[in-house]
Amino acid sequence: MNESLFYFFNSFAGQSLALDRLIIFVADYLGWVVLGWALIYFLLFRRSEMWLLFIPTVAWLVSEILQRLTAWPRPFAYLPDVQQLVEHVPTGSFPSSHTTFFFALALVVYTLSRKLGHWYLAAALLICLARVVAGVHWPSDILGGIALGALVSAIFFLIHNLLTSRQVRL
Repeated sequence: MNESLFYFFNSFAGQSLALDRLIIFVADYLGWVVLGWALIYFLLFRRSEMWLLFIPTVAWLVSEILQRLTAWPRPFAYLPDVQQLVEHVPTGSFPSSHTTFFFALALVVYTLSRKLGHWYLAAALLICLARVVAGVHWPSDILGGIALGALVSAIFFLIHNLLTSRQVRL
């Protein structure tokens, strides 16, 4: 099923130059735009909560460690007929570090502003789907990244809530 879903999404690659350029932009560069807007948002409106940007960074580090431990081959290294639009070294692919980072970031923003968080969740979804279309991730890598980003975010918020509720009681 993972392979079938991959082929479905990857079939959009190589259809037109304009679509390929859009996929490449979303897969490789939209994340920088999203991160830039997040930094501006935190600097202008949430300076006291800037520490929350630590959460997606930790999530990304955990995903990088898991990629090295699992060493699942990327689609372009495993399948002979992948339309690869984005250059990537053939390292492990599970879970997707991009997905883990941007979903954790989106959840952090969502906890502060649901309206803005919806936009970040949509951008995270676009980024990770574009990476499947571009041939560098399996759909299971994306699902693993979403789960890991959500898990790391939930753990940090749980710890934060426990610590802040204890400070109030003291």
